[in-house]
Amino acid sequence: MNNWSTSSRVTYLYNGKIHLSQLGNYWGDYIGEDLNGDGVGDASFIFDTDPLVQSISSYNIFDSDKDGLSDLDEDAYSTDLRNNDTDGDGMPDGWETSHFLNPIDPSDALIDSDSDGLTNLEEFVYGTNP
Repeated sequence: MNNWSTSSRVTYLYNGKIHLSQLGNYWGDYIGEDLNGDGVGDASFIFDTDPLVQSISSYNIFDSDKDGLSDLDEDAYSTDLRNNDTDGDGMPDGWETSHFLNPIDPSDALIDSDSDGLTNLEEFVYGTNP
């Protein structure tokens, strides 16, 4: 099992072209080739089957579902990069993570995290901070 790469393919811009691939980590001492120019090394490095040939800042990771989380962040949070509200609670995944809520737990919509009389979902609707 590869613990170094994204669990799914992500969409990203690299060297002016759009790519769809799994992404691993950048290793400063990786010397493999990238013959197809997608920014992912052609050969594995240690346990990383998808090593990056440059630092992550060279890759513009897309936000396919426009929820405020990049496709790479979606992978890290185990959210669905094709659904902007993975748990279906009415709050976009990116909003939930930015407010320290759980984007894969629908029950947090009904909690009043700051005890001000508004649920987290109401805070989202009113544009206030939970």
